Amino acid sequence: NAVKYNRPGGSITMALRRADDTAEFTIANTGPGIAPEALPRVFDRFFRGDPAHSDEVEGCGLGLSIAHWIVSVHNGAIRIESVPSELTTVTVRLPLEPPAVERQSE
Repeated sequence: NAVKYNRPGGSITMALRRADDTAEFTIANTGPGIAPEALPRVFDRFFRGDPAHSDEVEGCGLGLSIAHWIVSVHNGAIRIESVPSELTTVTVRLPLEPPAVERQSE
């Protein structure tokens, strides 16, 4: 999605870091962004944020729903922040596996 929904000549940034007991992955692009009223629905199955452009970009609105499901079954969290025409950032946090020593003592 970061590539698909970016503007021509736009940029994409990615970062991975440890945040407490989680791995945090962020990806951001400089595309058209997501309207504030659409943000609460972006993880809904078959939701397309901009129906006016739905024929221009291939897809059926399942990608973010599937990403949300995958992150959820791994006890993680996913969120999207967007400033239209500036920057959209997706953040995924997944729990890190405890060290082997801790697992053996349980």
